[in-house]
Amino acid sequence: MRAGMLGSLVAAGALIGACRSVVVVETRGAGGTSANASTASSTATQTDPPPLDTVVATTTATSVDVATSTGSGPAGCYDPSGVVAFKTTPTAAVHQMVCSSAQISGFLSACVALSATQQACDGWMKDANNSKCQSCMLGDATLASPPALIVFATPDAQAFVVEDDAACEALVEGKANCGGVLASRLLCRASACLACQSTDEYAACVNQADADPGGCKPIAAMVSAECAAVGAKGLDPKCDGKDFLAKAMNVTTALCGI
Repeated sequence: MRAGMLGSLVAAGALIGACRSVVVVETRGAGGTSANASTASSTATQTDPPPLDTVVATTTATSVDVATSTGSGPAGCYDPSGVVAFKTTPTAAVHQMVCSSAQISGFLSACVALSATQQACDGWMKDANNSKCQSCMLGDATLASPPALIVFATPDAQAFVVEDDAACEALVEGKANCGGVLASRLLCRASACLACQSTDEYAACVNQADADPGGCKPIAAMVSAECAAVGAKGLDPKCDGKDFLAKAMNVTTALCGI
C-alpha cells in the first residue's frame, strides 16, 4: 500500500473552445495530487475533452470557487495563483447511500470516460432521478459533507476531477469528522500543484503550499494531528483503485453508494 492520500486527476481540457488532446492521468504522488502524463503509472489520450461543461457549471455555481490566491510561493511547480477552494468548508464525511452502482458508473461513462459525449453527460446531469446522487457525488450549495468527486476549473479554463480519497479514507478509518477539512486540503493542494511533473516535485510543492499564508496554510492549520494521521499507512482498498475510473467508482461507492 502506498502512503498518504493520492487524489488522482482527470485533466478535462478546455471547457469552451477548440478541441485539443487531453490526457487522463492516474498519478502516484504522496499527500495529494500530481498531474503529468510523463510520470503517471497509466495514461490514455483522447482527441476531444471529456464533456464536463455541465458538471463544472453546476459545481462552480454551488460548491467550488475559482479563486486567485494572494500567495507568492518559491520557484518551482507551486502556483499560488491557481489555488481553488470550496465556498464553505465541508464538515464530516458521511455515507449517504443515495447512488446505485448503475448511477455511479453511468455518470463516469457519460461524463468522464474516453467514450463520454456531451449529450450523454447532459442527459445524466439533467435527469431528476439522479439529483440526490449528483449532490452527493459532486457537492451542493450546503456542502454538509464533502463530495466524492471534486470538480474544479482553473483560471485558464481547464477542468479537473479529483477523487476525494481523503474524505473516503477518513470515513473508512472511523474519523469521519476529519473528512471535510482533509477534502479542503486536497482541493487546495491539487489546484496549487497542477504543474508538478514528479513525485518529488509534488512533495516539495505541497510543503510550499501548506506554508504559504496566501496558499493552503489557512486550511492546513485546521488539520488536527488526528486528521493528519488519516491515510498514513496507505489507502484502504475501498478508497483506491487500479486507475482513475476504478478509484472514482470505489470512492463514490464508499461515500454515496447504496
